[in-house]
Amino acid sequence: MCIATFVACFGYAVFNGYEPYKFTVVILVCIYKTIEALADSFEGEFQKEDRIDMSGKSEFFRVSICMVVLSLSMLITNDLIASLVIMNVAAMAIVIVLDIMVARQRVSVNLQFQLKKLMKLTYVCTPLAISTFLSNYIINSSKLSVDRVLGDEAQLYYTAVFMPNMVINLFSGIIFKPMQTKMAVFYNDRKMKEFWGVILKMVVIITGFTLVCEIGAFLIGIPVLGWLYSVNLTKYKSTLLMLLLCGGVNAINIILYYVLAIMRKQKFMAVIYLIVCLAAMAYMDVITKARGLVGAAEGYLMAVILLCMLLLGYIYVPVGKERKHG
Repeated sequence: MCIATFVACFGYAVFNGYEPYKFTVVILVCIYKTIEALADSFEGEFQKEDRIDMSGKSEFFRVSICMVVLSLSMLITNDLIASLVIMNVAAMAIVIVLDIMVARQRVSVNLQFQLKKLMKLTYVCTPLAISTFLSNYIINSSKLSVDRVLGDEAQLYYTAVFMPNMVINLFSGIIFKPMQTKMAVFYNDRKMKEFWGVILKMVVIITGFTLVCEIGAFLIGIPVLGWLYSVNLTKYKSTLLMLLLCGGVNAINIILYYVLAIMRKQKFMAVIYLIVCLAAMAYMDVITKARGLVGAAEGYLMAVILLCMLLLGYIYVPVGKERKHG
């Protein structure tokens, strides 16, 4: 699946006619994400044993070390491509030491080709993979639109104000990932009060954190981001606040994604993500061209709100059936 996705990314870069330097950078970043996907396979084993702390340590050290390696390489070589190559080598070494070798001490790692099991696993998981891919597209749809319609200079400004909304997604992951296994156990044991109680608590926490981020961004967001990116972002304050709201809504969408996954409703979930993705593709470039960066932010907000409404609407269907049957 990693190979298939990498080939798709390669084809996307070719289709968009990226010049050689940009093409190489994109491919090297894709290699890094492939290494992350490999690590995630082993970290999933730790999570199944309710040892998400081991997954957290592995991810923390991998991301931290790779960030330091990339930064130092850039300072020494002043060459982004060479720095990305060095970072990928470091990432693979960390995966071997902190994931593969550790996993082999806890579980039997024995690679076997069993076509029937592979086909069944692929059949069950493909809708989740599609949903995740489309979710990533929806999150980045406005950035891709800015790149296509407004060019690299506008992309710099948009990236600067877009970055804080990812902090909310990161925070939601910190809250949600430790609860995934517990939620699945609650649902499978039919402890529905506890199951929905966990979900409600997470939604309330994310809502509160988003509100804090909005207040902070309103007061000091633009000066801080302008200093970090060395650009004048004064006229993009409303865009920043809107993108933070997008981050909050999308964090709730991620919770709803896992709720449907636990309910084993991944097929219908993939259809929902496809609908939102097609809608975003239809209007995003139009609204970005008409209203600039604020239009891109508005398009992103429309997409995540539509996704939230559809996910909530569909979750109500199995819940309603369960209530009907007592």
